[in-house]
Amino acid sequence: GRKILSLVPKAAVLGIGCRRGKEAGVLEAFVTEVLEAHGIWPQAIVRVCSIDVKADEPGLLQLCRERALPFVTYSAEELMRVPGVFGSSAFVAGQVGVDNVCERSAVRGSENGTLLIGKTARDGMTAALALKKGMIHFE
Repeated sequence: GRKILSLVPKAAVLGIGCRRGKEAGVLEAFVTEVLEAHGIWPQAIVRVCSIDVKADEPGLLQLCRERALPFVTYSAEELMRVPGVFGSSAFVAGQVGVDNVCERSAVRGSENGTLLIGKTARDGMTAALALKKGMIHFE
C-alpha cells in the first residue's frame, strides 16, 4: 500500500450552542457526527466559539479540553453585530438575546469568514462551521 499524507489547514471555526447540563460525551458525539456528515477533518478546527453565557458550561469546556482547542465566547451584542444572513430562532433570542448562537459565533470566530455548515440541531445542541478567509500557501 501507498502511504497518503493529508495536509489539513487549521482554518475551521466551530460555533456551538447547547442547553444547560449537556454532557461532554453527548456533545462530542454530536460534533463528530456533524463533521463526518460534511467530510470535515476534526484537525481543521482552530477554535470553538459560543455566547458568553456558555463560558462556564462544563460539557463545552471539557469538549474543548479533550480536543485541545481554545473556547472563545462573545456577548449577545457582539453576535448580533456579525454581518450576514442567519437562521433565526425567537425562542433562542428570548433566552440569550441573540437569534442564532452557533452560526453567528462560528462566523465571528473566523473573523467574518464563510459559513460552510449552517445550523445543525439535535437534542438541545446546535453546531455550525465557518472557514477563515485567506489562501493556503505551500512553500
